[in-house]
Amino acid sequence: MLERGVAHVIAVEVGHHQLDTRLSSNSAITLLEGLNVRDLKEEHLGGREIDLIVSDASFISLKLALPPVLSLAKKGVQAVLLIGPQFEVGRKHIGKGRVLKIHQ
Repeated sequence: MLERGVAHVIAVEVGHHQLDTRLSSNSAITLLEGLNVRDLKEEHLGGREIDLIVSDASFISLKLALPPVLSLAKKGVQAVLLIGPQFEVGRKHIGKGRVLKIHQ
């Protein structure tokens, strides 16, 4: 994103040491390690506005992850979201090998 003109990135990561050091040491990135996105607050943003949301929420449903971010985002914010169907459709729709079952 930075290579495409984004001025600043606020990265939220519940874990630690997940971001490559070339990125975590970049001054154009604010890395919020050890923060569950559900606990994101205005004070974490350092006065910056959220005008684009990009998410690869691998271990949480977007139903839980998005509301705190959207509440802090600019009106009309755009988003690019990678979804994990196993979190969005519920366990009863996931088969062996965590494959989504589609019934027609």
